[in-house]
Amino acid sequence: MRNRFSNIIIIKKTALSKCENELAHLNHEKDMLKIKEQKTIRIINSFVFPKSGSFIEIQSANAKLLSIRVQMQNIINDIKATDNKIENKQNEYKYHNIEYEKIKYLEKDEQKKIDYKIKQQEERIINDTTSYMHYAKSS
Repeated sequence: MRNRFSNIIIIKKTALSKCENELAHLNHEKDMLKIKEQKTIRIINSFVFPKSGSFIEIQSANAKLLSIRVQMQNIINDIKATDNKIENKQNEYKYHNIEYEKIKYLEKDEQKKIDYKIKQQEERIINDTTSYMHYAKSS
């Protein structure tokens, strides 16, 4: 049975689900960045400087290694940023979850009140019917 909190609980549940989806997306994004980080680490570890050659070749290899290290630093920065986003989203999720639970409690409490009123009305109807039947037998 619907009460005045039913629509609010739907809205709160939607916000909670949206937050869950965003959190899952951020976790997936972090996992992808971690994979990228591992690949970059493997590239750095497998990088070999030329043992001989011209100055330009050595400078080119050094520039390439520097480029890979800059890329690695960017990935690390992205992971840190994603961690911050995840932390913020987790806090938002906690907030939405608390709000949802509050409204859910209020809805259950309201439903109990409605059920109690219905039960009282049914008892009154039964009492009135019983009184009428008793009065009808007496007459």
